[in-house]
Amino acid sequence: MKNHNWKGKKVLVTGATGFLGGWLCDALVSAGAEVTGLGHGIIESTLTEHKLSDRVSFVQVDISSKDQVEKAFKRIKPDFCFHLAGYSNPSLVEANLTSAFQTNVLGSHHVALACACHQTTLVAVSSINVYGPQNPITDDTPPSPNQPMVKQKY
Repeated sequence: MKNHNWKGKKVLVTGATGFLGGWLCDALVSAGAEVTGLGHGIIESTLTEHKLSDRVSFVQVDISSKDQVEKAFKRIKPDFCFHLAGYSNPSLVEANLTSAFQTNVLGSHHVALACACHQTTLVAVSSINVYGPQNPITDDTPPSPNQPMVKQKY
C-alpha cells in the first residue's frame, strides 16, 4: 500500500465483506483511496468490525452474473479492482460444486472481462493452497492444485 499513491483513486474490492476484504478496504481507505466494496450479501458484523460503514460504499452484486458485474463497473468506474470474492472453504466448495464453480470460475472471468473492458487494473487474489503440500514454497515453486476449491482458485 505504501509504494503507491492511492489518494483519490477509485478502488473496487470484490469480496469486501469477507475476512481479507474488510482488512484490505480498511488499508485502502487509510491510504486515501475511494473504496467501493462488492459483496453477494452485506454482512453487518464485518462492516462494524472494521468501522467501514461510513467510509466504504457497498454494492450488492452476485459476480456469477455477468450483467450485475458490468453494471457495477459502469457505475463505479474503478481505477483498480482487487478481486477477493469467492468460496474459500474447501469443504463448502465440495458440498456446493456448481455454485462454487459459478462464483470462483465464472465470477472471476466476469470480473476479469469487466476490468479489461473498462481499462481497470486487476489484482486477483488466489490461495497458497494452489501449491499443494510442498515445503518450502518459493517464487520458483510450481503450482500443484489438488482439490476442487484449489483448482478453481488456480
